[in-house]
Amino acid sequence: MKVHNINQRFLIKVIILFSIFYFLFLVFTYRRDYKGYKDYVEDLLLTPIGDEIVYLNGLNFGSVFYLHGNYSCIHGGKEYSVIFTMDKEMYEKANMVMYFDSQIIHRDFYQPPPLNNKISILHGSESPQNSHCFSNAFCVERFNWTISLTGDMKHWYFNSVSAFPIKDNNRENRFDFNRDVWSKKMRSDTNNLSSIGDSGIVAWIASNCEEHVYDNRLEYIKEMMNYIRVDSYGKCLNNIQMKEDGSTQRTSKNLVVQKYKFYLAFENSLCENYITEKTLDCLELGVVPVIMAHPSALKILPKGSYIYAGDYKSSKDLAKYLKYLDENDIEYQKYFNWRTNSTSIEQWYNALPIDVDACVIFNFYQNWKNGKFPMHKNAPFLDPDRYCLPYDYFRIK
Repeated sequence: MKVHNINQRFLIKVIILFSIFYFLFLVFTYRRDYKGYKDYVEDLLLTPIGDEIVYLNGLNFGSVFYLHGNYSCIHGGKEYSVIFTMDKEMYEKANMVMYFDSQIIHRDFYQPPPLNNKISILHGSESPQNSHCFSNAFCVERFNWTISLTGDMKHWYFNSVSAFPIKDNNRENRFDFNRDVWSKKMRSDTNNLSSIGDSGIVAWIASNCEEHVYDNRLEYIKEMMNYIRVDSYGKCLNNIQMKEDGSTQRTSKNLVVQKYKFYLAFENSLCENYITEKTLDCLELGVVPVIMAHPSALKILPKGSYIYAGDYKSSKDLAKYLKYLDENDIEYQKYFNWRTNSTSIEQWYNALPIDVDACVIFNFYQNWKNGKFPMHKNAPFLDPDRYCLPYDYFRIK
């Protein structure tokens, strides 16, 4: 027994000593790498403005696919060539390397940012709760800049590029309520109302029912169904089937949604500035979006174009209001008044975030070299507890 205790104490001492040496090794390595990184950054600052290469470290789909290519960008009145490439032979010539949050789960294609000789950028458009890296301090702090909802370069689903069709198609004198909205509704034919019953008022399409859902939207809609018909085409609370017409999934969805007066644009997480294509599609299709999202996201929407679930005491009160609008055409039509005012459309559009494209990244880099932006050693950690609302923020009863 005594020998056993001695061996145990010896083992503990060895573990403690090893931990101390390992800690000192990490500190030494960090200081050495940081010094080399600092020297490299200072060298970058001294280089003149010129053509740039950005290496895309990811699979060729999603954001990688859209960024990949050659671009001509203007900075300071001069034109420069900017290449976004996946060609590994061009990696050494690149000063920036871009990683994609959605692809970090593909471990075979993800390598830690080479902080000692490249500027590393993390790109993502999901909320902190549904990100793979932004909400993980150990992961995100290995990057210098971020492109995200709250990043160094802001990237939202709702931006000046994605919203352009709305601006272009809804100028003054081009919008007609009967033609662009009412004629598409299944309730526009009053002779057919008896056969469709309450159908045609509210629609919802969602197949992500529980996984990666951080709010009570499912319970909210389930309770709401006790007071108004909600046609649910997705896997969640499904009660109606979508007809196959050979179109793409999004086209089929839009053909269905545009027939309804309201669409439940309920997000899967309630984080700052997070709002997706659900609301954007509604505005484009002539449908009033009923929104469940963080209130901060509402600032980018046209005034009077939506209904916010947070303005109602319960799902029953919201259902009651939707029924009221269904029975009062004049009140319903007011949700489209914004589409007849070219001045307010321009003001709304001009206030939208600029889409982060190749030239935005190039100019951000050059502006950093000119001292307009800081170079982070570590990108900030997006704590969901700080940036997102609680699960039950919206009152059901």
